[in-house]
Amino acid sequence: MNSTYTQRKDLKPVILLKTGELFLKGENRFIFIERLASNIRKISERDFPEIEIEEGAGRFLISGYGHDPVLIERLKRVFGIVLVEEVFRCNPALEEIESASIEVMNRVRGAASFKVDCRRTWKKFPLTSMETAARIGEKLVNHYGFKVNLESPSVTLKITIEQKNVFLSVTSHRGAGGLPVGTSGRGVLLLSGGIDSPVAGYLAMKRGLEISCMHFYSPPYTGEQVLRKVDALVEVLRRFNPDIKLYIAQITSAQDFIRKVAKPRKRVILLRWLMMKVASLFASRKNFSALVTGENLGQVASQTLENIFSVEKASKLPVIRPLIAFDKSEIMDIAKRIGSFEISIIPAEDCCTLFIPRYPTTKVRLEDCLEYDAIFAEKGIYDECLANVTERE
Repeated sequence: MNSTYTQRKDLKPVILLKTGELFLKGENRFIFIERLASNIRKISERDFPEIEIEEGAGRFLISGYGHDPVLIERLKRVFGIVLVEEVFRCNPALEEIESASIEVMNRVRGAASFKVDCRRTWKKFPLTSMETAARIGEKLVNHYGFKVNLESPSVTLKITIEQKNVFLSVTSHRGAGGLPVGTSGRGVLLLSGGIDSPVAGYLAMKRGLEISCMHFYSPPYTGEQVLRKVDALVEVLRRFNPDIKLYIAQITSAQDFIRKVAKPRKRVILLRWLMMKVASLFASRKNFSALVTGENLGQVASQTLENIFSVEKASKLPVIRPLIAFDKSEIMDIAKRIGSFEISIIPAEDCCTLFIPRYPTTKVRLEDCLEYDAIFAEKGIYDECLANVTERE
């Protein structure tokens, strides 16, 4: 093993972010790139105000804070990024690549085996990718005594050669994927305190939708405990977009009215109609372009195909249902991964649970919903609900 080794002081750590679908966007690509850069800064700037962002072909370079683990965790949550790599940058000269490779692999010198994966976008580099990998591999074997394993190595040294830069990495992380938040419009998420709706909001953001949340609240039937729970769920979603707002719609009198005029089996569906209508009217006034719900086909009696069809007519905006065909176990897995599951299972009464009869109707007629819709409008129920919408600080 070669013992002569001088640590390079000029080998600077940067973070390389690789984008996914953005390069399928043709002439609109620059819109997605600008939004992604803005989102990167937004999710990082509170604790990393001096962050530097450099955009290149299919990737961003983040510098100013090295491989800070907190920053890396933030970047892993930015939608539109598929890979977060801890890289070191050097000049595209063979001698510098050799020296940098020895420096980078010194961090994993206890590895059982390794291989070199080299790719070059600068075709005028004097060696091919395979020739470069073989040469660097030989240097590392001579220097550290590493064992080569091309099939299943414990460490892979990735080398990317560009015209002006070479990037070397042994550590990478999976990114959030999807599209940058804000590139697919704006929507209002109907957020309950349950498992499904936060996951629906997460998935809507993953496809580029910028969301705000609306929670329906019925004091004194529902208390501060459910509001604290909803606050915590919004904070989970803000880890992926810090700008999410939470609106609280107080609907106590509307629920009391439904109790008076509707049979128990229809109350849940009429309450869902009312919430859909109020959210739609509010969203339209605020220039949102869609509603997002956690509805899942057949999961509960109120979410049969017939009931979903009838209730969605309350909204003049498109209703996005990211979970429509998910199994409950799949939804729970996502909830656990994003950190909302433990919050969602905290016991707390919400306005819907107050209306659940023993045998709810599974096939409400649209005509029935429209009949009650006219009554709600005539009695000023919708106007009263909208007047009681407040932004939660």
